[in-house]
Amino acid sequence: MGKGLFLVWFSALAVSCSTACGQGAAPSSRELVLALTQSSLADQMGLSSCSSEREGRYRRLVESLLRQRAASLAELERALDSIEQAGAESEFATNGAWVVRAYAQIGRQDAFPRLRRMADDRTLARLGLQLNQALAVSLGLTAFVSRADRAGRVFQCNGVFSAGLALDQFVRAWVSDDAVQFEANLGPHARSALAQMLSGQTWAELRAELWPGGQEGAVVGYRLPAQGVVGHRPGTTLDTVFTDRLGLECGRVAVTMVESKEGGLLAADSVDQAELGLLMRMIARCASE
Repeated sequence: MGKGLFLVWFSALAVSCSTACGQGAAPSSRELVLALTQSSLADQMGLSSCSSEREGRYRRLVESLLRQRAASLAELERALDSIEQAGAESEFATNGAWVVRAYAQIGRQDAFPRLRRMADDRTLARLGLQLNQALAVSLGLTAFVSRADRAGRVFQCNGVFSAGLALDQFVRAWVSDDAVQFEANLGPHARSALAQMLSGQTWAELRAELWPGGQEGAVVGYRLPAQGVVGHRPGTTLDTVFTDRLGLECGRVAVTMVESKEGGLLAADSVDQAELGLLMRMIARCASE
């Protein structure tokens, strides 16, 4: 089938899949993977913007891939082979983030070793954030954070990775050594604790004290309870599990959250841990293992 005819066919299929698929006209796993990775198809499928429609169509693609799991994993692995070997020149590179996300959702724990290897490959740094997100999905974690990740608010269309939680920004800022972002995500008790720790020493000196191990290649994962992802009452605690780079639990702590408003902006959560140093040290230890 020529590319032009395939685009027309798949566009029509996307609109009427609920009927056509029920009549045995379901696309093959290869065609479904192409829908994830070809930029022109992604545009037609609504995958080029962040919207509920885009997420709905993505979920339908993954559901279709799951119906033929073995064949779908084989096709996704072929796409990953191409991305690893050809990098940005791969035909699957444009929407490689969709490939790793689908691979994690379909492969789950079996997908973790390959995703971990890819995340550690510096030639694939452009996919670093997406690979960390996929690693978290594969193990049922809330997030994986690496030193290479940019600190600050991380937005996710699917709401799975705690985009609105200050804990996510807090962890990213600490792992990436961003003092400004780190303090910006603290509540009053945590700020007071930080001020006491910084008394008579610099941020760099405090970091060296709390993070004595190697910081190059630091990676930490964490898992929040269900209410920490969907929503929780401000001023409560979140029983948070931290993991090392392999997803093995290395610490658990109840993180205190508080609702705050600054400059008339909408309320946002902040980490308000009175024992801030213990939390910082735990994250450092897990990230260095």
